[in-house]
Amino acid sequence: MKVHEGAVDCCVSRLNREVNRRALTLRVRPRYHVLMTLRSSLAVFGVGTAFAWAAFLLIFVTVPPETADSLGEFFFFSALFLALTGTLTMLGIVGRWRMSSVLPALHIGPAFRQGMLLSGTAAGLLLLQRFRFLRWWNVLLVVAVAVLLDVLLTRGRDAVPE
Repeated sequence: MKVHEGAVDCCVSRLNREVNRRALTLRVRPRYHVLMTLRSSLAVFGVGTAFAWAAFLLIFVTVPPETADSLGEFFFFSALFLALTGTLTMLGIVGRWRMSSVLPALHIGPAFRQGMLLSGTAAGLLLLQRFRFLRWWNVLLVVAVAVLLDVLLTRGRDAVPE
């Protein structure tokens, strides 16, 4: 089935008008401009995540950890980070969409930011474990840094209304 390009542009511009209208009723500056619909963004995240998981599994199966050099470890942790980011972002978008009455496309940015922070935390903790530096106080420190980064990245912005 072919979709007319004008219809897609019309839907996206209608979505942008709705975002700006809701922002004005809440008396906040309209800062969201939706470029993709929820379905298209989930499709892009899904394809990217599938490729990242495929790369991670390929590295996991083919590279023996005992003989892996620094390049092999770099690819392992990078693929793990990307795969976890995509998975957690999609779970965050769907979870926020189910729990909120706001336009679903508004949840993409916050879900991506938190997915990256959680993935970075997990990959960082695994990297600490790889070098045998992981202790309980290191876990608390890494989690505290991730929470502080999330607070600093959202400070001064208008939160997505519930």
